[in-house]
Amino acid sequence: MSTVQEQNKATARSFYEEFNNWDKVVSLLAPDYLSYAAGAPGPLSKDQHEAMARSAVAAFPDLKITIQEQIAEGDKVLFRLSTTGTHQGDFQGIPATGKTFNMEGWTLDRIVDGKIVEHRTIDDVMTMMRQLELMPGG
Repeated sequence: MSTVQEQNKATARSFYEEFNNWDKVVSLLAPDYLSYAAGAPGPLSKDQHEAMARSAVAAFPDLKITIQEQIAEGDKVLFRLSTTGTHQGDFQGIPATGKTFNMEGWTLDRIVDGKIVEHRTIDDVMTMMRQLELMPGG
């Protein structure tokens, strides 16, 4: 693996290791950063993603993202992740349930000159919603 790929893996890994500290995370993102999430109406800018993430961290203060696997090729880094948290505050208009969740997800980051420029993610939100008892099947 090349030195650049190792550096890209470290940069992308820091995004998750520091996810609860967006003062640090924003330093990893390029000015023209875009985030694409399955089910979202369109890409989020750097500022939009930061606002959404900060509200998620406030609603799930014990939020923890664990990297299960990480693969790098060229300027891309792929992750298989698990995310856990307890719903302790309002999130996107949904009052706190006090319930915990554990979901799986995949993310592909593209890194240029040591900064994340593109972030694509697919999370098992249906499982999270069920575990939070926000839909049948929990």
